[in-house]
Amino acid sequence: GFIVLYLIIWLILTPYKTIFFLNAKKIPRGEIYDLLNKLFISNGIENYVLYYWNSNDSNEDNAFVCGTFKHHVFISSTLINKMTHRQIEAIMLHEIGHIKNHHLTRMFTLRALLLLALSIIIVYIVFFNSKSMFFLFILVALFAFVARVNLYNSKRYEQEADMYVKNKGYGKDLIGALHKLSCGDENNTLDEILSFYPTIAHRIDNLKNNK
Repeated sequence: GFIVLYLIIWLILTPYKTIFFLNAKKIPRGEIYDLLNKLFISNGIENYVLYYWNSNDSNEDNAFVCGTFKHHVFISSTLINKMTHRQIEAIMLHEIGHIKNHHLTRMFTLRALLLLALSIIIVYIVFFNSKSMFFLFILVALFAFVARVNLYNSKRYEQEADMYVKNKGYGKDLIGALHKLSCGDENNTLDEILSFYPTIAHRIDNLKNNK
């Protein structure tokens, strides 16, 4: 019951926690708002809110979407200032690609399964004193399997979202945007294996080579 309650609260509050910690504000009506609003509507996304946050101090170039019932879309101020309008559209099409492919719901489901598996392991160790090591091994193996699937899918979802951008005719614009973001992105094999996201270099190669 606690796990279910926690997941419900997590699902509902995540966008609002993000707004609070980033001190994010709704994008005011104007050139960027009109650009993004037209983009979302033309791609069949209706239930959404557009936010930006001041990233001048952190110099964080980022954009992401969260929320299942209503999509809360965030973009940093430095990213807006650094990119051309076409590149901003390409970046936002990537986020739209996540929405259209139901990636948010799928990732939430997998992470819920991870939390559930970990909770069962803890309960089993605390209350049953690990009497059956075989059963404990099965539980740990299940947790490791779900974690591996979660990691694999995170990278696959990034590539699927990139392909959505390319299919909309913004592939070159996304490549240009990624090149601007590639400073300091080391192509470290171990980091790429452990990371939830493919490297920028890998994403660029995939956009260039994938037909």
